[in-house]
Amino acid sequence: MVGTFVAVPEHAPDFDPFVHAADRDDITVVLDPVAETMGGGFCVLRGGHTLVVLAPRLDAAERREALTHELVHGERGGGADRSGSPPTWAAVVARDEVAVNRVVAERLVPPGRLRRVVEELLTERDGVDIAAVAAAFEVSPPIAELALLALRHADGVRARSERGRPTRPGRR
Repeated sequence: MVGTFVAVPEHAPDFDPFVHAADRDDITVVLDPVAETMGGGFCVLRGGHTLVVLAPRLDAAERREALTHELVHGERGGGADRSGSPPTWAAVVARDEVAVNRVVAERLVPPGRLRRVVEELLTERDGVDIAAVAAAFEVSPPIAELALLALRHADGVRARSERGRPTRPGRR
């Protein structure tokens, strides 16, 4: 099935990549099996237009995450992965993917909602596990883990600054 993807999932998260893409004339999203060769999705930027290609086999949650990921690549000017790049470029690609996934985590797992979910999980059980957070936000475990790490970091910075301690290691 090839064509513009316009179906919006029933749930409406804080950031809905489907609505975001549908509201923009400069973004086209299509389903095409060729996306399998790129891990499920990729984007192409041409003349101010972003084309996002997603694999049809992705379920709704995977599609939402992949679309958000590719939209972030588009916002950043495209991915760093280029054919013909030297092997040493792999580290740059890896850093770019981590940076993109951090934005994806922030959009699909908003810190305010995550804090509430963590509080609920702590009252129901002894701890917070990545799988429970992933299920609560319908994201992959790696994205849930990034969101939890970002929340932990933000809370740690806030706590240090409230105690009058330096917010960065090594600074006095």
